[in-house]
Amino acid sequence: MNLHQRYNLLRAKWALAPSRQFKIALLRKLTARMNQPVAWYQVSWVRFSYTVVSGILIVASVSASAYAYTSPKVVVGTPLYTIKQGLEKIEEKTKVTPEQKAQFLLKTIQRREAEKETLERDNKDIEAVENQIESVARKLHQVSDSMASTTVKSDLQHEVVNRLEKQEKHWANRQEKLMLHQKEVEDKFKEESDKISSSSTVKQTDSNESEDRSAVETKNNKLKIERESNTSDYIKSDSERTQDENDD
Repeated sequence: MNLHQRYNLLRAKWALAPSRQFKIALLRKLTARMNQPVAWYQVSWVRFSYTVVSGILIVASVSASAYAYTSPKVVVGTPLYTIKQGLEKIEEKTKVTPEQKAQFLLKTIQRREAEKETLERDNKDIEAVENQIESVARKLHQVSDSMASTTVKSDLQHEVVNRLEKQEKHWANRQEKLMLHQKEVEDKFKEESDKISSSSTVKQTDSNESEDRSAVETKNNKLKIERESNTSDYIKSDSERTQDENDD
């Protein structure tokens, strides 16, 4: 670079640089603004606190979501279960191919079974989890039909078939238990009905016996009254006969 080029660059620098008047005016303006009172939310330590709190909340929400998604202790009725279901729905929408859907559904069934074990240990109702497992298994059956059209049999297909066979056996056992429970309920209801019927019969018999006793007592009272009346009439007639004899 020669001297002439350097001189031209220097002149351009001087032309583009702010003027002295501009620098003085800017300094006065900044000084006046610095002397003005600052709102509390514009203080540096407050803004830093906002940043720290926001970071903590983000980390806590991510941790809670990860815990809810992976932990078998997050079951139906817990506050984090809604988050768990929401994450599973989002993950399900990301699965496109039948293989990806099958892997996701198998993993979902495993989660539901782990939740079922947790509920059984706590002696809680497992009906809701059982229904969820059946719903996921139906989806898996539909995916299995689409996978069956492929000629290549993979380990995933065998796993899906085994899972569905196991689920069908579980459904059969559950249906049998429901039928037995229903029969027990019907037998118990019938037994209670028979007890009520026999109790009504006994009460009716007691009522009839009571009415018979009342009728007998009423008849006896009538006979007693008639006997007393006859006795009094006889005594009265006898006394009158004696008086007549005395008068003669």
